[in-house]
Amino acid sequence: MAVLPPPFKRRLPLALGAGLLFTHSAYAATATPEPSAVKWRCLPDAQQNWVCEQTAGTPVTTGSGSRTGLVPTRPVVASELRTTLDWIPVQQMSAEQRAAIAPHCSGAYLEPEREGLASRGKPIDAPIRAESDHSSYLAGEQATFSGHVRVNQGYRQVESDEARLFEQTEIAEFEGNVVLREPDLLLISDSTRIQMQNGRVEAQAVDFAMHSSRSRGGAQQLVRREDGVIELTDARYTTCPPADNSWAITGSELSINPDSGFGSGTHAVLRVKDVPVFYTPYIHFPIDERRQSGFLYPQLGLSSENGFDLITPYYLNLAPNYDATLTPRLQTERGVSLESEFRYLTRESEGQVGGAILPSDNLKDKNRNYDEDRWLFNVQHDQQLSSRWDASLDFTNASDKDYLRDFGSSLEVSSADNLNQQLETRYRGGDDDLFWSLRANLQSFKNMREDKDDPYEKMPQLELTGGWNASEQLSFSWLADTTYFTRDDNWKYIGKLAEADKSEFERRYDIERSLYGEGADELTNANGTRVYLETGASYRWQWPFAYIEPGIKGKTIHYRLTNMNREDFNDPVRNPLGLEYDTSPSTSAPMFSLDSGLYFDRSTRYFGRSYTQTLEPRLFYLFVPEQKGQFQNPLFDSGVYQFSYDSLWREDRFSGHDRLADANRVSLGVTTRLLDNEGGETFRFAIGQTYYFDDRKVLLDPYYGKFQDEEGADSNLSQGRQWALDEAEASASPIASELVWHLSRASSLRQEWIYNVDQSWNQEYGLAYHYSTDSARMLDIAYRYSKRADRTIKDDDGNAIPGAFTDGSISQSDISGIWPLFGDWSLLGRWNHDLTNNKNLEILAGTEYDSCCYKVRFLFRQGLNGSTDDIENADTENAVVLQFVLKGLGGFGTNAQYLSGIKGYEEHDKSTN
Repeated sequence: MAVLPPPFKRRLPLALGAGLLFTHSAYAATATPEPSAVKWRCLPDAQQNWVCEQTAGTPVTTGSGSRTGLVPTRPVVASELRTTLDWIPVQQMSAEQRAAIAPHCSGAYLEPEREGLASRGKPIDAPIRAESDHSSYLAGEQATFSGHVRVNQGYRQVESDEARLFEQTEIAEFEGNVVLREPDLLLISDSTRIQMQNGRVEAQAVDFAMHSSRSRGGAQQLVRREDGVIELTDARYTTCPPADNSWAITGSELSINPDSGFGSGTHAVLRVKDVPVFYTPYIHFPIDERRQSGFLYPQLGLSSENGFDLITPYYLNLAPNYDATLTPRLQTERGVSLESEFRYLTRESEGQVGGAILPSDNLKDKNRNYDEDRWLFNVQHDQQLSSRWDASLDFTNASDKDYLRDFGSSLEVSSADNLNQQLETRYRGGDDDLFWSLRANLQSFKNMREDKDDPYEKMPQLELTGGWNASEQLSFSWLADTTYFTRDDNWKYIGKLAEADKSEFERRYDIERSLYGEGADELTNANGTRVYLETGASYRWQWPFAYIEPGIKGKTIHYRLTNMNREDFNDPVRNPLGLEYDTSPSTSAPMFSLDSGLYFDRSTRYFGRSYTQTLEPRLFYLFVPEQKGQFQNPLFDSGVYQFSYDSLWREDRFSGHDRLADANRVSLGVTTRLLDNEGGETFRFAIGQTYYFDDRKVLLDPYYGKFQDEEGADSNLSQGRQWALDEAEASASPIASELVWHLSRASSLRQEWIYNVDQSWNQEYGLAYHYSTDSARMLDIAYRYSKRADRTIKDDDGNAIPGAFTDGSISQSDISGIWPLFGDWSLLGRWNHDLTNNKNLEILAGTEYDSCCYKVRFLFRQGLNGSTDDIENADTENAVVLQFVLKGLGGFGTNAQYLSGIKGYEEHDKSTN
C-alpha cells in the first residue's frame, strides 16, 4: 500500500529518546569488596561471565561477583554540552559540512563519532559495555560505579559521574552530569532513574538536541512511561542555535509518542525574544515525517479588504493512504468560510477532492458578489487501468469569476483564467517500431476573465495517433481526430455595464459588471462536429556533416454544423462576404516539405580560452497549395502562432485544425555556437528569414473583425486588419534572431529580436540579463517590446470611447533582485514599469533579515488593481507587509505572496529554510 506524503513541509519534529538504556541486569554480587583504585576493562563472554583485563593488559577471568574496575575512554564534560549541545561553528566545519547547512547559519548540530553509532537493531539485543574509574558491590543488593561512568549498549550510550544498580528492584540511578546519546539525539540531565525491567525513565533538569531537525529544547522533568510515551514538564522547543532565544515554543505539559510519531501539549506559548506573543490551550503536532491528526499551525493576516484574517487548518490522518484537511477561515469583513481537501493514493490511482464555501459574503465595497454564497469545488483523479491504459479527471468550478482573486485557494487548480473541467482516457498500443495511441476526451471551461469570450467546449473528442518506423531512415505517421464543439448561448463579451444601467447599490459601491451575449453572426454561433485526418511519411539521409529529410503529408477537415440560421446568410449586412449556407463544409490539402542542414566546426580561441566553434546552416522548404472556401469553416480551437525564430521551421501558421494554411516558402537560417572543452554551450547566435513565392491567401479571420463594432472595440480593427493583409502579401517574413551568451558562471545575457523588413520597424524585441552567484545574490534586468495595433481608450465605466486611440504596443521594463546588505540583512525589490503608458505596474521594496532559525521581511508594495487592458481606470493599491517566519515551525504575519514577482525568490526561500 502506498503512503501519502505529509500535508505541509513545516512541522515540529520533537522526538526525545525511545528505549533508554537496557532492560535486564547482568550483576549478581556475592561479596562486599573494598573500592579499588586499580583500573580494569571488563566485557561479558558467551556464558555471561565477565572477562576483565587491567590497563597493563593482563587478562583475568572471573565468575559472577568478581570485583571490577572499569577504564574510561574520555571524561564527561556535561556542563559544556549543556551550552553547546553538539553545536559546531561554521569556522570549524569541513567544506562538505558547510555545503550541507543552510545559508545564514553560523553552525549546525553535528553528532560526534562514537562507539556504537553505526549499530543496527534494538539496543536490548546488544551486549552491555560499562566503564568507570571506581566500583563497589554489595552482594544481592547494589552495585556502585563512580568516576567517568560510561555504559554502551548497541547504538545507545549513557555517561555520568555516578551510577547505582539495585539488583532486587532492577532500578538504575545515574547522578551528576548525565549524558544520553542515541542516533540524532543528545539528552543531558542532572539525574536519571531507569526501571530496567520495563524501561521506565525519569530524568530531572533536561536539555536536548536533535541533529537532523536542527532543533533543541529543555524540560524541568522528563518521564518515559512503560508504553514508550515521553512526558515533559515545563518544556521548551526551538530551532535556534544555542544561547539564541529569538523564538521558542513553551508548554506546561508536552507529551511525545515516538511509536506513533506525534506530540501534544497544553498551555502552549510562542515566545519571541522570551516575550509571549501567541497562546493556545492545546496543540497537536507531528514529531517526524509520519502524518497525524491535529491542528496545523495557524496563519494570520490583516488587509483593508478582508480585515483580520485567521486560518486554522485541522489535519485528519484517516489511513496510511488517504487523509483530509479542514480549514476554517475567519475574515472579519467577509465572514466565516470553510475549505476542505481529501487526498487518496492506491497502487493504481491517486487524486484529491476539495471545496470551499463562504455563506453570504458581507463585503460591500467594490464587491460584485455581496450577500451571495461564494464557493469553489475541485476534483483531480489519475487512474492506471492497466500497463497501457490510463484515465484522468480534472474538474474545477467556482461560484463567480472573482473567487480566486478574492480568496485564493490551497487546492491544486490547474488554471486560474479558464477553470479546466476535463475527463480523459488514453490507451497506448504497439512497440517502438509500430506504435499507436487512442484518446477519448470530454473538456469544458469556466471562464474566469471579466473581459474575454468563453472558449468552445469539446463534448466529446476522439483522437487516434500513431507511427511506424519502417527502417532507420523511413517513417510513417498518422492522426485522426473527431470532436463535437459547443458552448452556451451567452458566450460573447460585450462590455462593461454603463453607469446609467447600474443599480443604486452598484453606483454607491462603485461596482462594475460585465455583459455577455450571443455572437455577432451565425457562423461564430455555430456548434457541430469536426473530423480531421492527417497521414504522412518522411525519409532521412544522415551524415556526420549533413542531413536531408523530405516529407509528404495529406490533411483533410470535415464539418457537420448546427445552430445556423439560413435567412441570415441572405442578409448582406450580416454576411458581407457572401458566404453560402453550408452545414457540411470540408477542406483537403497535400503538403510537401524538405528539411536539410549542414554542420561544420573548428577549434578556436577567444579571450584566452579554447573553444569549439560551430557553423550550422539550415534550409527548410514547405509547399501546401491554397484551398479555397475555408472561410466557411468556423473557428473552434484555432489561433495564429506568435512569430519567432522557431516559426521558421514549423509546418503550419495556425494552431488547431480549423485552417489548412497555404504555403510556398523557403526558410533559411544559420546558427553558430561556442562550446567549451567540456561540451558546454558558452555562446549561441541564430538568425533566419522566410522567403515567400506566393501570397498567403488562407487567413484565420474571414471577416477581419468587420462584424464587430469598431467604434466600441478594444483595439483599432482597421489598423489591425491592414497589418494582417500587409503581412500576408509580403515577399519575406520578418528577420528572426536569438542570442544566448553565458558571460560567466554567474551571469548570462539573452536577446530575441524580430525585425519587420517590409514595414521597417521592430516587431518584437526582448533583452534580459541575469546575475546570480548563489540563491542569496540575484539580479534580473529585462526589457520587452511588442508592436501592437492602437488601443482604444476607455471611459470610467470601462467601455471603449469611440475614435479615441492610443499606442497599443507593449513596452515594459522589469528589474528585480535579492542582494545582501550587511550581516544577515538583504534587500528585496522589483520595479515593473509600463513605458508605453508611463505607469508603474508594480513597485516592491523591502528588506529581509534571515538567520538560521527565523526570517523577518518588511515590504512596501504599490501595484495596479485591475486589467492592463483598461489601464486608465486601474486603481493603485498600497500595502505594507510584515512577515515573520519561524524555521521548522511556520509563519506568523501577513502573507508575502507579492514576492513571487521576484525571479528566483522561490528557490531562494527554499534554500534558506
